[in-house]
Amino acid sequence: TTKTGKAGKFKLTYGYSYTSDKPSKIPQYVGAKDMVNLENYMRAGVGLPAAYDPQEVAFFQKNDPALAWHSLTARNPVLNKHVLTASGGTEKVKYFISGSYFDQTAAVENVDFKRYNIRSNLNVDFTKDFSGFINMEYNQGNNERFSYWNGGVGFSVDPDLGSIWGRTLYYLPNARPETSDGKFINPGWIGNLVGFIEQGGTETQTRRNLNTLFGLN
Repeated sequence: TTKTGKAGKFKLTYGYSYTSDKPSKIPQYVGAKDMVNLENYMRAGVGLPAAYDPQEVAFFQKNDPALAWHSLTARNPVLNKHVLTASGGTEKVKYFISGSYFDQTAAVENVDFKRYNIRSNLNVDFTKDFSGFINMEYNQGNNERFSYWNGGVGFSVDPDLGSIWGRTLYYLPNARPETSDGKFINPGWIGNLVGFIEQGGTETQTRRNLNTLFGLN
């Protein structure tokens, strides 16, 4: 740690910061109502029957579920940061202690990162020419995220979140991720991203680090 205590009265400080991010622009892709017309037009051009009958085309003109996948999985990332410090001491003994807590969410639901930091140092002047110090630091980071089916390879606990965020903008534009009674649809090998994110299980990874430094001068 670089900060050290100073001789004087006990001093306690607290700081808090809040940060929120949001995309400046979200790409617009072809929705369901345009998709069904384009697919029927393409099939007619090569002599194939229409993929969607007039009743289905009329339905998608009034019901466009294209962005349902994105709206149910995307969110604006938020970072909360708390910092608490304490310092003080005498001419012979000085101390400094700080603790911080970070709570950060990702741009995709059910992905979070939390970090805890504790730092302290103690400086002691035993005599005019003899002193000592001890510095300690502990930090812990907790990653929590869902697991999902990764392109037919298997379940991935380290998904490419940027790819997932973008994929939901054009993911099965002609089908909602859930039925009217709240059950997830099964789109086949491609998997239901919303289902994986909400009910795919959670993988938690915790990393801890402890450093201690002491010396005599």
